[in-house]
Amino acid sequence: MKKKICIGIGIFLILFIIGGIITNYADGGRVETGHEPKYCIKVVSNDGNKVTYWGLGYKVIRYIGVSPNEPYENNIGVKMGSWFMKYELPKSNTVEIEYEGQTINVADIKDIGTIKNILLNSKYDSEICK
Repeated sequence: MKKKICIGIGIFLILFIIGGIITNYADGGRVETGHEPKYCIKVVSNDGNKVTYWGLGYKVIRYIGVSPNEPYENNIGVKMGSWFMKYELPKSNTVEIEYEGQTINVADIKDIGTIKNILLNSKYDSEICK
């Protein structure tokens, strides 16, 4: 009886490992081409800036720019590794600009449109501003 249980557990573990290798290979290809992983469980962080996909023995961490409902291609950083991998975005230099009572954080080249809009709509044409 114990021999049958051990054989059953061994077969289950082998199938689990083979399934993990297959799904890891498939999702790895999807992540490299900029697509969302398919064979994973999606977990969104509380603030909505980080999405973690949990697979069989691996995970994919994605930092997104706007919201979790944005297309997968609008990501800031994607990292794929084992369940024990830790990944945080590198610290970036951000500049806070106060414009019309709002604070705008400028941290990326994508924000160049915001800066251009502020400069074009500036109320000070010939004066030196702080």
